[in-house]
Amino acid sequence: MIVEVTLGDVLNQVRKQLSSDELHVAVTPHDIYKSEEDQSSKNLTYRIILQHHSRTLTTNEVNDMIDGMSASIEKDFSATRI
Repeated sequence: MIVEVTLGDVLNQVRKQLSSDELHVAVTPHDIYKSEEDQSSKNLTYRIILQHHSRTLTTNEVNDMIDGMSASIEKDFSATRI
């Protein structure tokens, strides 16, 4: 991930990608890590809660949502999902 990208930039993109009228989506920053040896990158960790208003989400549905969101983040911010 490009170091200049902020926690808020990614947070806004995550919320935008997961936004849905059918879901309660809660995204909170959890951790930022930047190695002293490698100042060219940083790790951002978020806690994501996805709840459908009327039913239980399947593992495949959640995985598809997270995969789509991750692909967008990777493209827009030169990030890597780990």
